Amino acid sequence: MINWNDTRLPNPTTCNILHSGATIRSTVTTGRTLQRSRFTQEFENASVSFQLTSEEFQIWKGVWKHYLINGTEWFTMDLPVGGDDILTSCQVRFVTEWKHTYRSHDAVDISAQIEFFEVTVIDEIDLQELIGEINPPYDDAGITLVFNDINTNIKVDFEASNGFYAVRWWDGTIETSASGGLMTKACPTSSAGLLYRVDVWGCISLADTTQIGHLTTMTEATQAENYVRFNAEREPLMNSYFLEPAKNLIGWDKSDTLTVKVAPGGGAINDLRIGDMLYTKHVIIDATDYSAAEFTTWFDGALSQKSALRTITILGQYLARDFHASNCDLRGVMDLSGITINAASNGFNLSGNPLLTGVNFGQCTGYSANLNDCQIDTLTFTEMISFATSVNCQNNSLEVAMVGTLVDNLTATDASVDLNLSGNPCWVGGALDPADPLTAGILAQATINKINIIA
Repeated sequence: MINWNDTRLPNPTTCNILHSGATIRSTVTTGRTLQRSRFTQEFENASVSFQLTSEEFQIWKGVWKHYLINGTEWFTMDLPVGGDDILTSCQVRFVTEWKHTYRSHDAVDISAQIEFFEVTVIDEIDLQELIGEINPPYDDAGITLVFNDINTNIKVDFEASNGFYAVRWWDGTIETSASGGLMTKACPTSSAGLLYRVDVWGCISLADTTQIGHLTTMTEATQAENYVRFNAEREPLMNSYFLEPAKNLIGWDKSDTLTVKVAPGGGAINDLRIGDMLYTKHVIIDATDYSAAEFTTWFDGALSQKSALRTITILGQYLARDFHASNCDLRGVMDLSGITINAASNGFNLSGNPLLTGVNFGQCTGYSANLNDCQIDTLTFTEMISFATSVNCQNNSLEVAMVGTLVDNLTATDASVDLNLSGNPCWVGGALDPADPLTAGILAQATINKINIIA
């Protein structure tokens, strides 16, 4: 199937569309109109015209005969048919012969009839957003969520700055709860592939649903696979997100990019845990309004099924209590220069990313670091890093010179820190390559920095 854009021919100058629906209507003798469905795949008909130069007219005739087999083959063409963009790529074919009108020595008008498959229609939730059929019952201090029906019961668990929050379910009913109280509602059907919209906002009390304050924490650690989207454009002043496993979560715009805003305020340590994502490839952490609170940051995938996450982008400065993105699909160089990492008992973990080739460290200190089972060959530093127990770099692509760079920029927080290097090109015969002329100096510096270089 050819793409019309590859032929050098212009798109139609005019496109007059007649919707050919699946419904047949007929009038009976009583005057009533009867309707029935004739097929499930709807298509559209259109009259199109093109303004061509004499050279383009030659191309037109060649494309018609050779590529479209005398106008019978399907092809793709960009048409103004009411999709997400002004022009939408459609599957098209001609249903009549073409006519041409000679206007001048270098201008030819072509007209013909086409048919094309109906462009995907927005779902009901997007329709409600566009026309305002269901307006959020709150100002910017609330959130809209979209759930699937994989699990029979849909659960929401929020905390709010005023101590109470309200939920409007998809059927319009409203319930309230104290902060941290779990609310559950059964889906009308199960495993039917339907989506359900839920609105949540901070309220005055259990009896008064008037919006006040803002939501602070979103938690679901048992059935987060029900979460499909939440509204990043109208996102509240959230301090904590805890969604695991978030297997079906995607961006609000249905893209593979999820934007999470970390807001000022909150407790001393907050959660940013969104794990096991199978469809989100890119996460943007918006910390431009960030305050001094720390975030336990986990984007881990499961050992049995890696997360699809490829990139993590930080906007602003960000303080991570721990930082985990293991068993994901991180690629290239991971830039952590905008993050201050204080890796406490749970540490710093980027292990199990086989396409990760490098890490750019900012300020990083803590208990332990796991960089094993990747393809890392480059490490850069903006300042010294320090860990208490170990830095595991096993099964990577580190050469001796890069180990030297790491040793120069690593110190032990406590008595000493282990640096694990087996499975790297630099590890030869159970030791840092003794034949490399840099090895002696690296081992001497490791002793000064209290580093034990081991397998």
